[in-house]
Amino acid sequence: MALSIALTVTMLSIGEGLRTSTDDLVQSTGVDLFIVPKGSDYLFFNVDFIQGTDLARDIADDLGPDADTVTPRFTPSRQLYVRTAEGNGDARSLGAQGNGVIPDTLGDISGFSIVEGKYFTRGDDPFRDDPSFRAGIYDPAVFANFTGEIVINRALADEMGLKVGDQLVLSSSQSFVESVTLSVAGVYVADFEGTEFRSFHLSLSELQYMLQRFDDPVTEILVDLAEGVDTDDTRERLENDFEYSPRLTVSTDRDIYNTLGSLFDTFEGFATLIALITIVVALLFISTVMIISVKERTREIGALRAIGFSRSSIFKQVLIEGIIISLVGFALGLMMGFLDVWALDEYLRRTITGIPEGIHVTEITGMVIMEVTLVALVIGAVAGLLPAYWATRIDIAKTLRQE
Repeated sequence: MALSIALTVTMLSIGEGLRTSTDDLVQSTGVDLFIVPKGSDYLFFNVDFIQGTDLARDIADDLGPDADTVTPRFTPSRQLYVRTAEGNGDARSLGAQGNGVIPDTLGDISGFSIVEGKYFTRGDDPFRDDPSFRAGIYDPAVFANFTGEIVINRALADEMGLKVGDQLVLSSSQSFVESVTLSVAGVYVADFEGTEFRSFHLSLSELQYMLQRFDDPVTEILVDLAEGVDTDDTRERLENDFEYSPRLTVSTDRDIYNTLGSLFDTFEGFATLIALITIVVALLFISTVMIISVKERTREIGALRAIGFSRSSIFKQVLIEGIIISLVGFALGLMMGFLDVWALDEYLRRTITGIPEGIHVTEITGMVIMEVTLVALVIGAVAGLLPAYWATRIDIAKTLRQE
């Protein structure tokens, strides 16, 4: 019984952990609306807005006071390459995922935390007006307004041995034919990234320039609405606007969560199947134990019936006994389940590198405890029904003659 409850707790906690963690992650970003190009997927980007910064400005102007911040972000599908500056440690190169942002536009939008240094010292996007950017001439020697700042995640910092103030070389090719030297302004940890996933943030125009994209590509536009503004109404307003409707798809934070929820349903279905199997085993085991117990106490039950105990009293006594056995097993199983859930979460987070830092695979919630408590009561009641009924059918005269 205890093993059945422990396994049931563990299985049910998997779905709850994924759902709760994902909901927390989506909420932590501070994003109310995720805007992506038509034909793109807001989970797996494959299309860019062209002239995306201008589009973000237009959306911000149209939303007006309804939006606290409107943030264009460029996340190219291919990685860039980084290595330490010459004479500064290991010269090997590593691939990393870039994110182009304009720091001033972020507002409360984050989903990450700075653990060392600052999130840039320049908040604007000065290189966008640089003659080199407008002319499309890649010549690092004449970058007048290039900030020279980069913010890297902890995985990249640890693997390359970098800290705030160190310099690294960034290039769009592994050959480093064309590259720029940047200074690490800060180190961050993103809740939605795996512990070994290497990434960095760069000023939007500078990342576009590194990839020779002078059409101002933007992968997504993130909107943080003002307090009290209805998310669904704002989404419909943008999607029904004649100017925007052919270009964009708008999703809310709930849409993101619901899409991921379909994946969690698969996990929960599998977990429920395993839990049901263990419940059936527990039912059979307890029923067998109770029947053996009743058979061993046949004379005792016959004597009780002879001195006036009713069939219903005997039935209740045996049934309560089954429920008590289940509750004792429930208490032991719950303690074992708490230990199993913690151990499984720690094991998976340490061995599977793709799990984001903010994700807990397992989590015991109030709903899990309620479900398991109900399961324990049902097991006790159902497993005790047959033995209890059998106890009420004992022949008193035959039992007393044997005695």
